[in-house]
Amino acid sequence: MGLTIVETAGGVLSPGPSGVPQADIFRPLRLPVILVGDHRLGGIASTISAAESLLLRGYDIAAVICFDDQGK
Repeated sequence: MGLTIVETAGGVLSPGPSGVPQADIFRPLRLPVILVGDHRLGGIASTISAAESLLLRGYDIAAVICFDDQGK
C-alpha cells in the first residue's frame, strides 16, 4: 500500500493551469482528502464550503484539520 500526497494552492475550486477547478482536475485519481481548514471567523464557512464542494464531486474526506496559530 502506498501513500500519495498532493498539495494544492488556493481553495479546492481555484483554477488549475487550464482554468478547470483543481477539484475536477484531481478527481480521476480517486484519492482520499485531508482538508486543511481555517479556524478563524470566516474561515470556518470557507472550510465547510470546500468540504461540500469535495463531497458533491464524490471525494472521500478522511480528515479535516484546523491549525491553531497561537504560537506566532
